[in-house]
Amino acid sequence: MHVSVFLLCHTVVCQQWSSHIRSGPTTARQIASRPKLLEFQFVTGLAVHGEPGAPLTLKDSPFWTLTPSYSQNIHVHDLVILAPMDRIGNTDGVNLDSCRNAVVENLRINNSDDGVCMKSGLDGFGMNLAIPTENVLVRNITCTAGGRCGFAIGSEMSGGVRNVTWVYCFAVSSVNMHACMRDNLPADQR
Repeated sequence: MHVSVFLLCHTVVCQQWSSHIRSGPTTARQIASRPKLLEFQFVTGLAVHGEPGAPLTLKDSPFWTLTPSYSQNIHVHDLVILAPMDRIGNTDGVNLDSCRNAVVENLRINNSDDGVCMKSGLDGFGMNLAIPTENVLVRNITCTAGGRCGFAIGSEMSGGVRNVTWVYCFAVSSVNMHACMRDNLPADQR
């Protein structure tokens, strides 16, 4: 199946959730039930994009903003991602999870966690599926101040990650972490 996301607007906003969560205290249940803004699974030929000079804005995601999973032949470009910077965290920009043959380019990301992240399944689920994220080009990305990690591999990467290239990517981090690799092992088992 080939999918191209065409929107008759320039902004996708998760307004109801973000205004609700900001109006009162965040409970563990509210945090655990946060939805992703856009998630696509098992797609061949996925394109999510704005136009040069007129980027598509993805705004106020309660959790990961854009998540293609188990997909291939992906092109994500000309986006502005603006996710909450206060109170909730883990508002990743783009998470490629068990994907292959992807290009992610021309993005400006202002969020509270990873800008662009490679994943491939959590623990036994990822190992059983054994679908790596592979053959990925990430270029011309700017992650602005406030995020925790501009570019990440993991932590959910039990299916493997290989052949990922980052070029012309910039991160301005308030916590001095610009690129990182993570695993799920406890510190005493690393």
